Amino acid sequence: MASSKVAEAKSRFGELIDRAMREGAQEITRHGRRAVVIVSAEEWDRKTRRNEGLVQFLDRSPLRGSDLEVERLPDRAPGGTGSPPGSTTSARNASKAGSSPSIGP
Repeated sequence: MASSKVAEAKSRFGELIDRAMREGAQEITRHGRRAVVIVSAEEWDRKTRRNEGLVQFLDRSPLRGSDLEVERLPDRAPGGTGSPPGSTTSARNASKAGSSPSIGP
């Protein structure tokens, strides 16, 4: 992948676009470190295209059929103010309400 400094890229932006379309990705550095990569729209579309949906992705999972059990945390209160059981905030709120907090396993 070809690399250019920001100042060079600014003065030769059109050329960078042409090279990205012709040769592939073009890297631009800032202060000697990778900053961005310019790719053709065709390459971007190819890289970001979804070939399958979520169901197909999960069907291909190596964990499928492994009898893995996943425990879901309780939903938080509307507005995002709730806390998972056993958390410091949850215990503090329970003690303010006059009840004892439940301690999870």
